[in-house]
Amino acid sequence: MRQGKFIVFDLDGVIFRDHYLLRLSRNQGLYSYLRTYHLCILFDLGRLSIERVLEEVYKALRGTSLNTLWKVYKEMTLIAGIKEVIQKLKERGHTVAIISSGVPDFLVRDLAFKLGADMGFGIDVGFSGDSLSGTVGGDLSTSTGKAALIKELTRQRDIGWEEVVVIADDPNNISIMEQAGLSIGVNAGLLVRKKADYLIDGKDLRELLNYIDGGEVADQKREFLQELRRKLVHIWAGAVPFFANVAFSPTVIFLTLLLVLYALSELGRLNGRPVPLFGSVTTACMRIDERRSLVTGPITMALGVIMSLLLFPAHVALVVIWILAFADSAATIVGKVWKGRPLPYNRSKSVVGTLAFFLVACFCSFLCLSPIPALSVALVSSFLESLPLRDDNISLPLGSGIVLMFLGA
Repeated sequence: MRQGKFIVFDLDGVIFRDHYLLRLSRNQGLYSYLRTYHLCILFDLGRLSIERVLEEVYKALRGTSLNTLWKVYKEMTLIAGIKEVIQKLKERGHTVAIISSGVPDFLVRDLAFKLGADMGFGIDVGFSGDSLSGTVGGDLSTSTGKAALIKELTRQRDIGWEEVVVIADDPNNISIMEQAGLSIGVNAGLLVRKKADYLIDGKDLRELLNYIDGGEVADQKREFLQELRRKLVHIWAGAVPFFANVAFSPTVIFLTLLLVLYALSELGRLNGRPVPLFGSVTTACMRIDERRSLVTGPITMALGVIMSLLLFPAHVALVVIWILAFADSAATIVGKVWKGRPLPYNRSKSVVGTLAFFLVACFCSFLCLSPIPALSVALVSSFLESLPLRDDNISLPLGSGIVLMFLGA
């Protein structure tokens, strides 16, 4: 019988949705929390070693009681689905280990037991009585500790690195990810995103099961729901002209502010620190191939709407924004449901999707324009949408608006 894989879970940011040392430092007060957070950022940027971070953090935590360590540990929020995932992995014959280079060993072992993992390993921390002495040690407190431990554990099981699966989020795991047969980043920072074979973003780990034992399993229902959520966000742009008609400058300022906040949220996501509201929306709508880079769709969408408001008369801006919001959404949804024959010059889009776009564009334009301009802009916008462009959120409204201005609409 073929031996299962050796699956290694990092703890902080993967199983724990937050980081244990940050929560522990927060318990000591705002200054301690901010100092630890700063050290973690320097570590993520490669400016500090794991040894130095642990030394500085635990030195500052000297005097923290054992009861506090347990209290904070029990308050940590676990990522959804983790117990189910571990159970299913074990049912498939895999060995599951939780390995942390920040959390005390006795806590990691306790969590491994509660989640049903085969083993758990953490760092050694010193005590003076029932309080932290400020010292830290053990192999896992070093940059090479995880690799050495996994090498020994796999040697004992007579398997090689090709049978190891690493699930992690931060740079301390890159060396073992590079050696492992499979690596999966969970809400990962930028360096891990570049190295991981697969990526998971969000608050649920059950997606992990799609990537083990043969790679990713296509889920058409999930992909369709992602596109549907994506286009529901798209459709909200249709309300912007009404707000602009009531208060033009505040609307443009508000859209610009949203654009900036979203861009900052994306930078946070790419570094493993998503902003709660924006990050959740992005994760729910994000395609699989967008997980390693900035998701620019909302940015270009906002720019297309803002430029339409600034460059065109109100009735022209209304038409082109509606076409962008409603016709483009209709094309995507109809094209997903009824795939049909692909366009000869763009095989990623279908004839039926383009037809749906044209019909909705006609409806939007005929509500506001006379027949000739309305039909013209519907045809032009349908052609622009059908082109093999990576993103038409700017070219579509601007091209349509220019055509309407040329026709004197």
